[in-house]
Amino acid sequence: MEENWQERVSHEIDTRTQSYTEQELKNYSVPTLRNLIAKLPTQEASAQQREVLQGNIEAIVMLLPMIPNTKDEAFGLLQKRINALKKLVREQYKLVSKGYYSAIWLPLGIGIGLPWGAMFKNIALGIPIGVGIGLGIGGYLDRKAEKEGRVI
Repeated sequence: MEENWQERVSHEIDTRTQSYTEQELKNYSVPTLRNLIAKLPTQEASAQQREVLQGNIEAIVMLLPMIPNTKDEAFGLLQKRINALKKLVREQYKLVSKGYYSAIWLPLGIGIGLPWGAMFKNIALGIPIGVGIGLGIGGYLDRKAEKEGRVI
């Protein structure tokens, strides 16, 4: 049953996105959807959780247009649905997008570095210190998530 669902949804994605360029595939988060579909069977979940997740994925796939247009109103709706799906997957399964922690920790690191720069009366020095801190912590957490197989 699970394998049939994966094949059916993957086929639907392929059908809808056959005319997409590489950039359009990224804009529409198609690689993330494919990775999530592949990882879904490896995640422990109740039948109800799995049905909700599968339903959300199917709804997003049905929103994928045959002809991509990022200026369309439907693109905004699709992005909202994808972000909600990512949040659900992050909260329930601890799965994150590639570079998720770096994106979170970079601005936090800069926020940590600026007071250091102000303390030394050289804010320009604090920014690279903060970038280094943010990239260090974010990179570590990203590598850890990848080793644990939690990256979609």
